[in-house]
Amino acid sequence: MTFEQLQKYLDEDKWIESSLRGVDMCGRYARCRYCDRGASYPCARAHNKLIEMRAASVPDAIPSWLLSEPPVKKKFGTEIATEPPMAPMSEGKRKWTKWKAPVSAEPAAESDGEEGAGKGVRLFVLRKKS
Repeated sequence: MTFEQLQKYLDEDKWIESSLRGVDMCGRYARCRYCDRGASYPCARAHNKLIEMRAASVPDAIPSWLLSEPPVKKKFGTEIATEPPMAPMSEGKRKWTKWKAPVSAEPAAESDGEEGAGKGVRLFVLRKKS
């Protein structure tokens, strides 16, 4: 299973529990002790860290008030999520296309030749395309 698959599964389980209990369940699972909310796939990575800590020579004591993990192994056949395999460079070349703005640029009226700021500068007015 990939981090994306595990994250989706854990999010769905968390959403169901949240709706049943009437409160946001984020932060109330055993995995939440290892959560880095700024990381990609935070719940999946925290779940992996929890599994690693359970297998450590000195396991972390998880308080009994935290909820246990959903049956990940039963759903996916494994407990640990991995990154998806990378495509070889020959297969995964990107095609770069020129970005086109959703608005048109039309030249504004030019000044009447007065001296000072803006001399020789052409202004553009952006208008949405109809």
